Amino acid sequence: MNLRNIVHTRTYSEAAGELEKIMNRGDVVLFKGSRWFRLERLARDLVGSIGPTRLLVNLDAIAANIKKIRAIVGDSVEIMSVVKSFGYGNDSIRTSKVALENGVTYLAVAFPDEGATLRENRIDAPILVFNVLPEEADKIIRYRLNSAIPSLDLAEALNVAAKGCPKIPVHLKIDTGMGRSGVWHEEAIPFIEQVFKMENLCVEGIMTHFSSADDPDSDNYTLAQIAAFNKVLDRAATLGRSFRYVHAANTSALVRFPETRYSMVRPGLAIYGMYPSASVSNLVDLDQVITFSTKIAQIKSHPAGRCISYNRRFITCRDSRIATLHVGYNDGYPRFQSNRGHALVRGQRAQVVGTVCMDTLMIDVTDILEASVGDEVVLIGRQGAEEILPDEIASNGGTINYEIVCKISPRVTRIFVQS
Repeated sequence: MNLRNIVHTRTYSEAAGELEKIMNRGDVVLFKGSRWFRLERLARDLVGSIGPTRLLVNLDAIAANIKKIRAIVGDSVEIMSVVKSFGYGNDSIRTSKVALENGVTYLAVAFPDEGATLRENRIDAPILVFNVLPEEADKIIRYRLNSAIPSLDLAEALNVAAKGCPKIPVHLKIDTGMGRSGVWHEEAIPFIEQVFKMENLCVEGIMTHFSSADDPDSDNYTLAQIAAFNKVLDRAATLGRSFRYVHAANTSALVRFPETRYSMVRPGLAIYGMYPSASVSNLVDLDQVITFSTKIAQIKSHPAGRCISYNRRFITCRDSRIATLHVGYNDGYPRFQSNRGHALVRGQRAQVVGTVCMDTLMIDVTDILEASVGDEVVLIGRQGAEEILPDEIASNGGTINYEIVCKISPRVTRIFVQS
């Protein structure tokens, strides 16, 4: 290397300072050295300069969760990792790569554009797209994607578009009770036969989707869905129709209903360390993947009777120390957390006070005497002995943990940790 491109520094902070001079948004920095050098210190110093609000994604935890799924389903069942919605808010590219490195053989996305992003980032594994419109058939061909087929209309559009091209691998979607998309199970056999006859499609899979596999009170309904799907499989077999991939089990089903594992499972939430319900969390212990954090930007002392934030929704009832954080609902921290949520400061809980704003929110640190400007504040994750999970936030808003993590804004800096 040209000596002019080499910079010698004597401390981690000096090295971070030199990097800051030459780095631009979007750059990738590789830290390489023996463990003895502890270059993670330099990474930490550098990250400290790029904004206080961050989503730390533990890629090792994703790998560990995939291995736990593998232990549940066994070696003979393939795993299709669901990486839609920006990898459930984490980053679909990096989570896909980690999944593939740890035994996943298939990826799934919601829309063709999500699949295109993976292809553009040199991910060559099979990718199944759940939701495709007939006019998007060209994207399926261009990006070498595989398509779920919920209707004859889409099958015909893909068959026409693929003329003169390699056959498109497709998975037939059977509706057994979700009531969303797919051919109703009682009408499945004629549909299966028609698609098999389309010369430009390769029918490699068949699938269904459970509506309530996470809910023990709905187990009879789930069992009825399983029975309906099995009936379709049996009837197809009598006609000589076989499928390389038969898949139905989401996270809940693969844990709670072993008979739904078939030849492939489709975990989504479990890969990211979250549970669909308590009935699932009681059966598998997952590693938590994300830490959503920021820092205290300012602390102000207020007398009793002082109004805090928009619409005076919080009024201090004592002499108080209120900390301002540079994170708000535009970053994905829900507005319904106003006066309800908590954050962690120095391993202790601090209540969110007043209305959560677009870019800021306030917490009460009166009882955390050591709290000071620059302290890390954990919004989701663990700090000391305390932990705030997406489930807790979801409960405050009457929603589900999926929604909480998927809405963490792209403007929040993602930091990926992998040993």
